Amino acid sequence: MVFIMPVYARYSLLLIRTCFVFLILQAPFVQAENNRPPSGFNINSATVQEKDNVFYLDASIDYWFSEQVLEALDNGVPLNIFVEIQVVEKRNFLWDRTMVNVTQYYQLQYHALTRQFVLRNLNSNNNYNFLTLQLTLSSLGTISQLPVFSKKLFDDNANYQIRIKPSLDIEALPSPLRPVAYISSEWQLAGKWYSWQLKN
Repeated sequence: MVFIMPVYARYSLLLIRTCFVFLILQAPFVQAENNRPPSGFNINSATVQEKDNVFYLDASIDYWFSEQVLEALDNGVPLNIFVEIQVVEKRNFLWDRTMVNVTQYYQLQYHALTRQFVLRNLNSNNNYNFLTLQLTLSSLGTISQLPVFSKKLFDDNANYQIRIKPSLDIEALPSPLRPVAYISSEWQLAGKWYSWQLKN
């Protein structure tokens, strides 16, 4: 007796085999995706201290760039990063009011000729050279004693909140890169607002 498998059964079996092979082939890629290093900006800590009626900011920020961004950096594309610093007055019966809005600008670039990374503070025009990206990002992520605002701007009886946020400046990229950066998650690098209460 010869058993003949129906057409639909053979088709179902073929489909199952195809899916099984696809899952086997996909496994290394899923594992590689899970093992990829993180990308994004994360604020570990931030505080302000008052001295002579001026508040100074200290902050620690981790910067993790995606593969596309690192490739662009390796090819000499300058990366601009900015850190927004705001002081917001919290009001009960009115809209919150932004009292201070300061932005700190940096530029990171790799020079293949000297094999060095150059970190520029665009606010102060100071340049710093590093041999490795790790040292560069460590310096970029360390904000120490940055004067940000005067105590004279505030009322001792009001309630204020400070917040900071780092972001990659897509607008500062070379023109050919911007269309890709606008739609690619690889380039949408920014931290979340990090907030805390200002103690007068």
